[in-house]
Amino acid sequence: IPVGGFPYDVASLGDKAYVSSQLENSVYVIDPISGVVRSKISTGANTANLLLDPKTQRLYASNPGSDTVSVIDTNSDSVTSTILVRPAEQHGLPGATPLGMALSADGNQMYVAVADLNAVAVVDLGKNQVRGYLPAGWYPTSAMVTGAGNRLMVANAKGVKVRNPNGKPIGNWGTYVENILEGTVSSIDLPQAENDLSNLSKQVLRSEEHTSELQSHHDL
Repeated sequence: IPVGGFPYDVASLGDKAYVSSQLENSVYVIDPISGVVRSKISTGANTANLLLDPKTQRLYASNPGSDTVSVIDTNSDSVTSTILVRPAEQHGLPGATPLGMALSADGNQMYVAVADLNAVAVVDLGKNQVRGYLPAGWYPTSAMVTGAGNRLMVANAKGVKVRNPNGKPIGNWGTYVENILEGTVSSIDLPQAENDLSNLSKQVLRSEEHTSELQSHHDL
């Protein structure tokens, strides 16, 4: 089935399949039996991960190139809302990079792995707005809520170690960054995190400011 360049993720609902295309900044709606492309939904930049809410039949699509999540009504196959996950403190500059998403047990909140913020955005789905941020490891890419609904698991693609680890060889792995970085998984107690969301959000934003300052000095 031909779709736009760099298809990234797939979700299924009834007799339809949804395929994100990073190159086309869109989601394709496909009949999986006939292989016919029914329609193409324009979303945000570099559309990546998809998350389907079976209760509301909404489809969420993360757009790492525009720091947004598109909310798609699967009845009309159209975007009904766009959620900005980038902090206001970033002054409109893209670069937060939302990727994987997970729903809370009650379906009222969504957790979005924000890779370049090293955090998870907590989104109120009633208002389609970010309530705050939870610290994660280095470059979180996906998230899931455990069956009991009280714990959030977050995959951190680059772990938690030193950001520039190439100063000396690591065992037999050498110094090439892709060989020596080890990923981690964060386990977050959600009730505890909810109680301390304001402070945790401030921690994330302080860390982002420090990282930006270091990058600015490096660029000079």
